Amino acid sequence: MKTLYRTFIPILLLCACNHSIGTSQSNGSAQAKSGYKYHELMDQNLGIPKIRLQIPEDWQVYNEGDYYYHGPNGMKMSSMFSSSLFTYAENDYSYQSLIMTGQQHTPPPADLNDLIQKYYMSEANRTGRVLINSYALPKVQKKYMEYANLILKTQPIQLSTQSYALEWRDNQGKSYMTILLIKINRGQNFSSWSFMNQFIESPSSKFNEAKKILMHLVETEEHNTQWLHLKNREMAQQSKAIHQAWQSRMASIKLRSSNSGYSSTSKIYDEISDISHQGYLNRSNINDAGRTSTVNMIHEQNIISNPATNESYVVPAGSNNYWVNNNAKFIGVDDPNFDPRVDSRLNHMEWTQFQVQQ
Repeated sequence: MKTLYRTFIPILLLCACNHSIGTSQSNGSAQAKSGYKYHELMDQNLGIPKIRLQIPEDWQVYNEGDYYYHGPNGMKMSSMFSSSLFTYAENDYSYQSLIMTGQQHTPPPADLNDLIQKYYMSEANRTGRVLINSYALPKVQKKYMEYANLILKTQPIQLSTQSYALEWRDNQGKSYMTILLIKINRGQNFSSWSFMNQFIESPSSKFNEAKKILMHLVETEEHNTQWLHLKNREMAQQSKAIHQAWQSRMASIKLRSSNSGYSSTSKIYDEISDISHQGYLNRSNINDAGRTSTVNMIHEQNIISNPATNESYVVPAGSNNYWVNNNAKFIGVDDPNFDPRVDSRLNHMEWTQFQVQQ
């Protein structure tokens, strides 16, 4: 069976969907541009190619520090690098909720210069690099937005993006080009942002040629449509499982009176020495934004949360790790290696690890 590819930009290495930006589609037999060859990136878990790139015929592919693609005349190019996902709140209530789930409030940069100063200049100063030019890449930004509109969304978000080229020069006669994409996702509760970049290095005398190589790789990248479909289906299944687990816990909590406290549990939990606390979550355990970690420490309580669903509960303190199943049963353990999902006495239920808020 021939592998089908759709073309779009390499900024999307971490995304998955059923469709792509591009309207063009090849059956895997299309020829690369004259002087270029295809290089496929494999998904090791699925055992199929996920992406193919066009690189110059005389370039080699191997890892060496930050660089993955190596050409003649001292030219070399990185693969995609992604920043952490930064979370932030846009109103007081969301800010309180964000802090209660143990996440930091990190708003997006005010502008391109702000991002460069915070995330690039420390390394630039260390390596003697000077920023000599920066400019917008509207084509990259537009193609990403067209693609992003087709990505499966597990919750309502408003996406905005910006894309830039950054050109650098050092004191060793070398020049560098970075392609940068900034993504901001505004959600109903929390918002997030991140940035991704890919760069090429060359002698300053070869810099114009190097820039063309990087831009050609960006503009001609192709994704395997079979891989996109499988990843999109996987994301949908994960989202469905998370939502079903949340619904099941909410239904179990609803059945319990807020005055019932922690009900007695089966003997099997008492027989497992790793478990230091156990019980069922009730309405009174649901945490709201008005409580703080300090208050709960005074009352010998912990706040535990599930970032995937934004659930947050108050439970007895004294354990380092907490697990909650779909029936709203929770257990507290100190052993970080204990996992009820692989314990034959407990794995007949679905368990989710909740984070202890400090």
